[in-house]
Amino acid sequence: MSTYNHTPIPYPPKQAGDASTFNGPFGQLDAAIGSRSGLTTTAKSTVVAAINELDADVGVLASLGTTAKTNLVAAINEVHTLAHGSSPVSGISGEVWTINDDMTNANVDLVFGRTTGGNATVRWNGSALATDKVISHVLSTAYTNQKNIILSLSALTSGVATAGFGGEIDLYAENAAGNEFLVGNLEWGWGTATGGAEQGRCSLSAYGGSGGGTVIAWGANASGDPMIGFLGAAVQAQASHIADLAEGYSAGDLDTEAEVISAINATNAAINDLLAALETYGLLKTS
Repeated sequence: MSTYNHTPIPYPPKQAGDASTFNGPFGQLDAAIGSRSGLTTTAKSTVVAAINELDADVGVLASLGTTAKTNLVAAINEVHTLAHGSSPVSGISGEVWTINDDMTNANVDLVFGRTTGGNATVRWNGSALATDKVISHVLSTAYTNQKNIILSLSALTSGVATAGFGGEIDLYAENAAGNEFLVGNLEWGWGTATGGAEQGRCSLSAYGGSGGGTVIAWGANASGDPMIGFLGAAVQAQASHIADLAEGYSAGDLDTEAEVISAINATNAAINDLLAALETYGLLKTS
C-alpha cells in the first residue's frame, strides 16, 4: 500500500523532542498499514484518511500538555470509530490509558513483560493488581455483611442450551518430563436446562498419569434443594432420617432370646442404612 506515507512533522528546535515522539510511531504505522494486504480498497482509503487527519492534528499541537493529550485521544477514537463504531479510550494520564467502561465486548490485551521501562501495571477496576495476580474489589458503599462479586464467568450459546451445556476451567502444570499436564478442572452446567425447572450441576475433578475423574460433584434440583456426590457418584439430595435406636437398657430388659435378637436386628438395620447412604454418596464402594 503506497497511498499514504506521512511527512515528518516540522517542529521548532525547542520542540524537537516532541517531533521525534510522534514521527517515530507514525513511521511504524506506515509500515503496519502497508502490510495489511487483506484490507479492501475502501477500508484502506478510510484508514489512510483518518491517519492523515491525525498527522495534521499532531502537526499543529503547540505542546504535549493536557490539550495535546485530549486531541490525541480524540484522534485515536476517531480512527477506531471508523473501523468499529465505538471509541475505546476515554483518557490518558501519564502512561495510564483508561478504556471506556460502557463499551460492549471490549477486548483489552494485558502485557506483563515489556522489554523496556519495567513491567506494565495491570489494573482491575482502578486498583493495581498485586504481583500474585490477586483480583480484589471494594464496594462503593459501606456494606459489611454481604458478598462481593469478584469474578463472574458465563457460558453462552447461539443455539438452545440443553442438559449438559455449561463451562469448564482446566488447570495445568508442567510435570518432571517438561510436559504440560492436566491436573484438574472445574465444570459447571445443567442437569436440566428447561426454563423455570433448571437443575444446576458443578464438579471438581483431578487427573493422574493414566486418567482421572470427579472428586466431588454438587448441584440443586428444580426445587432448589442442594445435592452432593463424591468420587464419581451422581449427586443426591439429603438422605432420609434413619430411625433412632433404643438405648438405656438396664438389667432385666433383655432377658429373653427374642428380646436380644430384636435389639441386634434393629442395630444391624440401622448400620446397613448408614452403609447404603455412604455407598449412594460415593464414599464407599458398593462391593
